[in-house]
Amino acid sequence: MDKFKINKAIEAYTRREVNISEAAEIADLSYRNFLNILEDRKIPINYDGFPIDYGIDSIKKSLKK
Repeated sequence: MDKFKINKAIEAYTRREVNISEAAEIADLSYRNFLNILEDRKIPINYDGFPIDYGIDSIKKSLKK
C-alpha cells in the first residue's frame, strides 16, 4: 500500500472534496479496503457522498445472516 496516496485520499475525503469511491481511486484501493482504513483510523463516514447501492447491498447482506 502506498501510504502517501492513502493519506492524500483521506485528506481529500475529510475535506469533502471527494466521495468515498473517488478517494478509494486516489488511494489505489478497492472501495471496501478504503472503508476499512477509514474505520481503522476512526474517521467518520460522510453519508452525503455514500452511494445508495452500497447501503442497500449492505442491508440485504445483514438480513441474510
